[in-house]
Amino acid sequence: MAKAAQAIGWTAKISDGQGKPDVALNAIQAAVDEKVDAIVTMFVDNARVQAGIDRALAAGIPVFTLGNLKKTPNVPDVAWNVYGEGQVMAQYMVWKSGGDLKLLQMKNTDIYAAIVGQYQGSQDYLSDPANCPGCTTETLEWSLANFEDPNLGPAAQASAALQADPSLNWVSCFDACMFRVSQAADRAGLTKRGVQGAGYDCSAENVAVIQRGGLQKACFADPREWLSLAVLDNVIRVTDGQQPFDYTDKIPTALFDKDNLAKLPADKLDELVTVGWRGNYDFTAKFYQLWGVAAS
Repeated sequence: MAKAAQAIGWTAKISDGQGKPDVALNAIQAAVDEKVDAIVTMFVDNARVQAGIDRALAAGIPVFTLGNLKKTPNVPDVAWNVYGEGQVMAQYMVWKSGGDLKLLQMKNTDIYAAIVGQYQGSQDYLSDPANCPGCTTETLEWSLANFEDPNLGPAAQASAALQADPSLNWVSCFDACMFRVSQAADRAGLTKRGVQGAGYDCSAENVAVIQRGGLQKACFADPREWLSLAVLDNVIRVTDGQQPFDYTDKIPTALFDKDNLAKLPADKLDELVTVGWRGNYDFTAKFYQLWGVAAS
């Protein structure tokens, strides 16, 4: 987004929220004090920074979000179908387990899109007996503040739960979490026991685990750069006096496992693990053309 903003002739300042609401709120407050032209939050639960958003809107500064699932009135949001991803991943795990899915869901308590999207999508699908009569789920919660904690982090919690309950045969969370869960499970011998994992994001290290036949068996990829340019497109529209465009269900996602990863052309596989999945479409050129900006 910063690169595209620069191409337009704008100045973009990036503030790292560190996954902490107080840090994100301070960044928003500072942006209001600086009298910026627009504010964008990415994967921030707006309810936790509402004071800053209200102050920005009151000052006439438009606010935009990525991955907030249209939670806040008067704040245009761009997201992909994270709830649908959760449902489809649940279907995948039911299929691969032969209808005998005993799932451990590692629920992050900070990222709104993961909570009401991927986690809730899987949970809702699997809680309906008609979808899988023999399926069960167990949920453990963890926060970003304890991400690397040797006792409270998702890797430690998942490893302990999987060892305590041999009936659990699948575990799921987004990829940064799943990679650490996979490492802990390998050390505990759980991968050899047959425990399998499902993740979201298709990060390079997770794709490598899938390819070598490790604990993680599948991941969902979404084109983050496409999403970010869609947000910037709405910034341009609103600051130009137009209405934001509704990108709901307009941006695709893709599920990858070992089988279809093996069928990817070499250049597409390299793209997936270096810059991320791009949806098999040159969206950058289209956005730049729409904005009247020369592609860099």
